[in-house]
Amino acid sequence: MRLMAERDNGRYQCFLLEEGEIDAAITVITLDREDFEDLSPERQQEVWDIAENTLRSDTYELFALVDTQEDRLVGKAMIEYMDENMPEITALHVVPDQRGKKLINIPYEGCLLSLREQGYREAMVRISPGNTASLKAADRNGFESFTPDTGVDPDLCDHRFFKRAVSPVALRANMKPDTSTDGLDHAAI
Repeated sequence: MRLMAERDNGRYQCFLLEEGEIDAAITVITLDREDFEDLSPERQQEVWDIAENTLRSDTYELFALVDTQEDRLVGKAMIEYMDENMPEITALHVVPDQRGKKLINIPYEGCLLSLREQGYREAMVRISPGNTASLKAADRNGFESFTPDTGVDPDLCDHRFFKRAVSPVALRANMKPDTSTDGLDHAAI
C-alpha cells in the first residue's frame, strides 16, 4: 500500500493498493456489497478473480479509503486506463454511514495525484444523471461537463461525462527541469 492522500490529521487516508495485496483488494471490491464471507463460494471466487486481475492489470489502479481512528475501510476508488490520453476515475464509493462528510474528495485527490505522477494531462468521470451527490462531488473536485466522441448519441447515453485538467507535478526546490534529478519522466509529459 502507498499513501496517496489524507485528511483530518491522518484520520482518513487514501491508499493505492499494489500487486500482492489481494486480501485488501477483495475488501475494497466488496465494500458496497455484503461481507465477503456471506457470499456463496462461486461469488467469492468471482470477487477474488476480479481483485487479482485488477491488481495485476495495467488498465486499473485500486484505492482504499481508511478511517484510522475506527480502523475500518470507509471508501474506495479506481482508475481505469482504457483511454491512453484520458483515464477514468471510477468506482468511487463511501459507506452510507460516512456520507455527507465530503470524504470522497480524498480518493479523488489520491487518484489525481497518481495520474499527475504518471504525467497525464486530463482525467474523466462518468456519472448517472440521477446521482446528485456524485455530480456535486465531481463539480467540487473541478470536473466540468463534456461530450466524448464515443460514437453514441449523447441523448441516448445513460451517463454524463466530466473531465478536468491534471496539474503537472511541481518541481522540487533547487532542481532544474529536463534533468533526471527532478524526478519526472519528461518523455511522458
